Amino acid sequence: MSVMSASMKRATWKSGRACAEGCIVVSKDEDFIALANRPGDTGRLIWVRLGNCRNAALLEAFDRVHDELARAFESGQRIVEVR
Repeated sequence: MSVMSASMKRATWKSGRACAEGCIVVSKDEDFIALANRPGDTGRLIWVRLGNCRNAALLEAFDRVHDELARAFESGQRIVEVR
């Protein structure tokens, strides 16, 4: 298991915000919610709320909600959960 330091998380979030339109940070880590909810922040986040699972199950979950994710971000939502 890889553990990111707080400074690495902030750098990841900053990179996601700074990249061209279309960049979205995807994480299971609750710390990214705090970063995304800071006043004036514009970054976008897919917050994965699945327990430990195999890659195949994770990909199936994303396939299942792909259209919902696209609609949510197109409507201006910045944080979207995948359960």
